[in-house]
Amino acid sequence: MPAPSVQPLVVIRDNDAGFVSAFPASAPRWVAHADDRDGALEELVLFLGEKLANLSSDALRRHLLSEPAELGAVAVTLPRKGPLRRAESIRVELPVVLLEAAAAGAEWALLPALDHVVYVPGKRPPELAEVVGREVTRLVAARDPTGAEWLDLLPQGELELVRPSIELTPDDDEAGGTSERALKKKRKRAQKLLESIGRRLERPRFPLVHRELGPLVAALGDEERQSAVLIGEPGAGKSALFRAAVAASAATAYATSGAEMVAGQSFVGQLEQRVAEVMAAVELLDAVLYFEELDDLFAGRPGGYEDMATTMLRYVERGRVRLFGELTPSRYDQLSHRQVGFFAHLGRFQVAALDRKQTLALLVARESRLEPAAAEQIVELTERYEPSRALPGKAVALLDEILAVELGEEPISRDRVLARYSARTGVPELLLRDERSLALEDVERRFKAQLIGQERAIRRVAETLAMVKAGLQPQGRPLAQFLFVGPTGVGKTELAKVLAQLLFGSAERLCRFDMSEYADPFAAERLIRGTDRDDGVLTRRIREQPFSVLLFDEIEKADPAVFDLLLQVLGEGRLSDARGRLAHFANSIIIMTSNLGAQHQRPRVGFGDAEQDDEAHYTARAREHFRPEFLNRLDKIVCFASLDREQMSRVAKVALERIRAREGFEERAVRLEVSERALDRLATEGFSSSYGARGLRRHLEQYLVAPVAALLSAHGSAADGQLVRVRDAAESMEVEALRVQLREPGLGRLLGAEERAGLAFELWARPARRQRDGASGALRIASLRREAERWLALPPIAALSERLAEIQAELGLLSGGKRQRRRAPRGAALGELSAEHARLSALYEPLGTHAGELRDVEALAVSSLDDAAPPDLLVPDAEQAHARLKQALGHALIQASDQHEVTLGLYELGAEHVLTRFLLPLGRWLEKRGFEARLHLDRGERSDVADWPSEKERRFGPPRSLGFFTEQGATAARALLSLRGQGAGALLGLARGRWRWELEGGPADLWVRVICPRFTLGTDDWTAVGHAVDLEVGRRTPVRVALHVAERRLVFDGTHGHDDVDPDDLFARWPDMVFEELVAEAS
Repeated sequence: MPAPSVQPLVVIRDNDAGFVSAFPASAPRWVAHADDRDGALEELVLFLGEKLANLSSDALRRHLLSEPAELGAVAVTLPRKGPLRRAESIRVELPVVLLEAAAAGAEWALLPALDHVVYVPGKRPPELAEVVGREVTRLVAARDPTGAEWLDLLPQGELELVRPSIELTPDDDEAGGTSERALKKKRKRAQKLLESIGRRLERPRFPLVHRELGPLVAALGDEERQSAVLIGEPGAGKSALFRAAVAASAATAYATSGAEMVAGQSFVGQLEQRVAEVMAAVELLDAVLYFEELDDLFAGRPGGYEDMATTMLRYVERGRVRLFGELTPSRYDQLSHRQVGFFAHLGRFQVAALDRKQTLALLVARESRLEPAAAEQIVELTERYEPSRALPGKAVALLDEILAVELGEEPISRDRVLARYSARTGVPELLLRDERSLALEDVERRFKAQLIGQERAIRRVAETLAMVKAGLQPQGRPLAQFLFVGPTGVGKTELAKVLAQLLFGSAERLCRFDMSEYADPFAAERLIRGTDRDDGVLTRRIREQPFSVLLFDEIEKADPAVFDLLLQVLGEGRLSDARGRLAHFANSIIIMTSNLGAQHQRPRVGFGDAEQDDEAHYTARAREHFRPEFLNRLDKIVCFASLDREQMSRVAKVALERIRAREGFEERAVRLEVSERALDRLATEGFSSSYGARGLRRHLEQYLVAPVAALLSAHGSAADGQLVRVRDAAESMEVEALRVQLREPGLGRLLGAEERAGLAFELWARPARRQRDGASGALRIASLRREAERWLALPPIAALSERLAEIQAELGLLSGGKRQRRRAPRGAALGELSAEHARLSALYEPLGTHAGELRDVEALAVSSLDDAAPPDLLVPDAEQAHARLKQALGHALIQASDQHEVTLGLYELGAEHVLTRFLLPLGRWLEKRGFEARLHLDRGERSDVADWPSEKERRFGPPRSLGFFTEQGATAARALLSLRGQGAGALLGLARGRWRWELEGGPADLWVRVICPRFTLGTDDWTAVGHAVDLEVGRRTPVRVALHVAERRLVFDGTHGHDDVDPDDLFARWPDMVFEELVAEAS
């Protein structure tokens, strides 16, 4: 009897990467790959013959798509970031396969470019473009495409729809389980294993130039199965060379990493078994296993958990597998001496970096729109600012970033290259463009605007910046290296912040290290070298942000070992960590500060130059403490002078402006005014030649900020929007002067006053006109926005945001991360992550949306303070957005909770039967939420229950449904209620307490207590609930919920009243009632 056959709908995709994919339209995750169309279709037909034959009839029908199908395209607008980080958008056309869905008028849209399926509920257009566009936008945001990956969203070759005839061949011995079939199944399992720990290497998108492929192609095709290592500097082109050789040799290669090999292997022996299985699979398929970082195999100590090389060695030395990898020359030298036996069986291929001329030719060949001057600028910038990487890799990486935002047809000019590089690094174009001048006076002016005094120090730093601008600093060394010396609190750290702002666009580019924390040799190793497993703090920071200012504060307190290691940084601009990886400091400015000599400074005598005396004093102390070889590597020793009284007065004014800008004043709309005499008094009393500006700031905190805070706190919300005046107590305040002040604009009546340390602090009410103009409305809106911000900062919501970011990163890794791009993503993993991303996004996105609405309303309120329409009119909009946020937050807290089960004990405290009044409305509500409920009734007189432990062992009977309770008319006065569902424990665990029904005959109470956080009770739980329960404890428990049945009014916790409550729908408002407790527990 011939085997039955089916004709499912199959999509064939001719990929630009050089291979063909085939997959059924009903299951895009079942993908077969081959070098040609027939091979992919043949492999898929073989797979489907076995797969479909073993499905049930219902499952098989879902794959037999007899409905008409067609190919089409959907135009989608995607967001992207422009060169200056402006939000922009591009429009692309994605190919789709349209299938009729079972629902009338609905369709399935298969997106081959993303290996994703979208359900379209409405007729097209416009529903098709709208639904598909929304889903594609989400996927693209999750994958975070690189420049080249944006091109992947364009149609990938041609698509074809076919219906091949497939014979159903059940997977059993009677159906012809021959050795050939067994071998095919074994090969398929091997292929699946390799795809689970790596990805199949694709054909290069661009041709390789200036490279000789012959030797590497020969090694890949050698019948003896050679293994080899490619040695070259980062960016030299090792990966591109290997991919091109794989394509030229027709070999099948899988790229993997140590992390992917180790994933999921948590017990002893599992890793060795995984490595052995992978090696066997590589041997069976005659594939190539490729490690982009071969040192992953040696990450642990010999014999340790991560020592994979030992397990692989027996396969490599016998020529059973082809294993290739990449290493830098320095790392190869380290490992080859430690792992002599392993590297003795690996061939070596040296990959030299391209020179400038070859790189220029490669860039022009790669992108025809690139103007020659732009290509020159790319090479020049990367050569000057990225010495740690080799050509052409660093130039190609910059070009790819530029192409990500230059998707039109216009030529790519030098100006666009400079703009993009400035946005990427933070270095202003002023420093990147040689044609733009940098006047020394302009630099000094910018420093002096934020730093008081220190003209000599500013001059010396500005001179060094001019040298950096001219490109005259020594190559390979940091951009500049300073030692700032002088007393504390005179602006050394502040100058470093201003320098970071000026040179790299943000004060956040300042990385500060308190050297008092690194005063022992072990701490020094932690700072700089790290360990075999962990990076050093300094080397990690410089890798994360190479364009930065590194501030080593109080360098004299560091251990001498720190100076030994810093000598290499100061002299060569690089440092090796414990793992042999180089960290480069060529784009950083290194500043070290010291207070040496501050405690032994001699008083000034005579009429000489005080600053010159200070400079000589501090320089001498530095030369006494630091070794000559350390000081000789510095560009300058910059001395900071002590601040005099006049300068301290200016510092006080700057500090006052910063105090006024604090969040507490701005959010409460409080205006702070300090008279000149009061400020002079504060500056005089806070002056200290020993502590400088820091001492003044502490004095202002104690004698200005603290009294103002106390005054505002004493008046609570009545102080919002008002004026605080601070005066010297000696200033006269006669009656007539007071009357004049009361008529001044911005002043109203005096609300309160107090005097501290010779200063008078007064709180004045603004005129009533300003209050009517909307200050109260603006403050109300601001308070709602602040509460929203606090909600979004709750740990569960922050964890939700972090998990979404992790999923986006994992989706990017699976679907084409920056370094691990894959044409055919792992469908199962992608599907699971996409589903989780969709679920969590549904919880988190409404929070951001409603919080954004509140911020928008607040911005409108602030902008309308001076308009005819007062902000009070916007309060209802803010309250509505706040209510929507509150509802979404409650839902998110419940769904994100890990408390999904709970068992409650229910005990009637009187003769009135109120258990029914509790369970009936609860049952309806549980059914709406999809919670599972199980009831154990007090057996009482019912002891005839079969298949259940005796009443002596368990007081409560077997599990029953809530329906059983109502249908049987059960009259039990006690029960155990077990609940299970998403967040059920968090939500209904808060029902604990005493519930009261105010009836005509008087109150009737029910005591609810939490038995355990489980749905199924264990032996200990049954033992606990079997003990006698003291109902007096329940009677003394505060009333949690009081329902006045006749008035249909519910009072929660004795304070929160709810009107028009239906006793039969008692739990409809339960999430709102317990919202504050959900937030409190989340905090």
